[in-house]
Amino acid sequence: MIGEMLTRVALTIMYCLPGIQCVFYGTELGETGYKDPFNRKPYNWKKTNPEMAEFVSRLGTFRRANKDILATGKANIVKCDKNVLIIDRFNEKGQHL
Repeated sequence: MIGEMLTRVALTIMYCLPGIQCVFYGTELGETGYKDPFNRKPYNWKKTNPEMAEFVSRLGTFRRANKDILATGKANIVKCDKNVLIIDRFNEKGQHL
């Protein structure tokens, strides 16, 4: 599913950038939004995607394990084109991820 793959890519980028991640409710469980007024509907708990929930949980675990680099470290974009995004993350001591 292309939508889920793109959501995973977007979440991975967000979890690897400095700052605090902002995940709209339901995204971590595979829920997609739509245009108003459907983007604010109640969450359908019967439609949960356990694989997406596990993926987001692993992103959070990875970020916590590398907090000094991912949450407060520096970021340099090494390469960015339509097929590749390389972000170099490092802390104050120069340790890279």
